[in-house]
Amino acid sequence: MNIDKTVTLLKTGETFENLKPHEGCYEQWFDRVFEGKVKWDLVNAPYGDLLPDPSKVDALLISGSPVSVYERLAWSVACSEWIAKVWARQVPILGICYGHQLLADALGGEVKASPNGREMGAIRVSQCGNDALFNDLGSEFEVWQTHIDEVSRMPDQAKIIATNEHSKVQAMSIGDHCRSVQWHPEMNQEIMSHYVQERQEVIDAAWGEGAASQLSASLPKQLNSGSIIAQNFMKNWLN
Repeated sequence: MNIDKTVTLLKTGETFENLKPHEGCYEQWFDRVFEGKVKWDLVNAPYGDLLPDPSKVDALLISGSPVSVYERLAWSVACSEWIAKVWARQVPILGICYGHQLLADALGGEVKASPNGREMGAIRVSQCGNDALFNDLGSEFEVWQTHIDEVSRMPDQAKIIATNEHSKVQAMSIGDHCRSVQWHPEMNQEIMSHYVQERQEVIDAAWGEGAASQLSASLPKQLNSGSIIAQNFMKNWLN
């Protein structure tokens, strides 16, 4: 597959420092799931990288983040305003977790802490319709999740393309050119296991003593949904 677009990777945070020597950070995770087929233009927003001229962006991927959209951090507010300008140009966009939420914020929606609390692990979601982002996936499929916030109100132009009982807006289409997912197609079992370990205390406090260990033991060795979604995005939006 030949990809003819450079993808601006808007990086909105960092992973745990003690995970980086083994798995790298977000940009390495995305490069792996896209099988090294994409040329990236990395913009590390929290560390002060300048946002490019929207007219120079061929395609955009917005990463996850350890912070919340409703904190209204200065760099995040600036990104939200910039994303609206990029979206208006109808270039391909894919938002991931925080990126999913930031897209909603940028285009008139709302993000809040989920009333159902944390969603974490290998989680089942259901398709709503038959979106091209989910070609070759079943009507239900498992994804890697770790989040406590959710899109509480979608932009007017958005449609739900995946859902579950925990968070209604698990994935959105926002025009033909833009897609977003609440989960992490770029993660793998090793990364998720590390996140569970790092958050053991808060998981056990919320779900009961030993819950983190049980969650870690339940993680499947592999999910294929992430690589399928990456392939679909390349095929349908980046060619």
